[in-house]
Amino acid sequence: MASLEQLPQEVRDRLREYGVEDLSVFQQQAATTEALLAVVEEQVTALRQEAEAVSTRIEYLLSVLPQYAGGAL
Repeated sequence: MASLEQLPQEVRDRLREYGVEDLSVFQQQAATTEALLAVVEEQVTALRQEAEAVSTRIEYLLSVLPQYAGGAL
């Protein structure tokens, strides 16, 4: 990542107002964000797979329900 000194003076001044003295804080935040996104992506994938499994079970139960209901359905 670029050093703070490579940025325009106005941007450097603004960042320093917020206590940013070097850009490594942004690199650390980016790494943390990437890790969080990876975990969330894994969880979403697992939830989708579980939802698909539940949907398959429901379809099966609906297909066999008439035989247990004595043909009343």
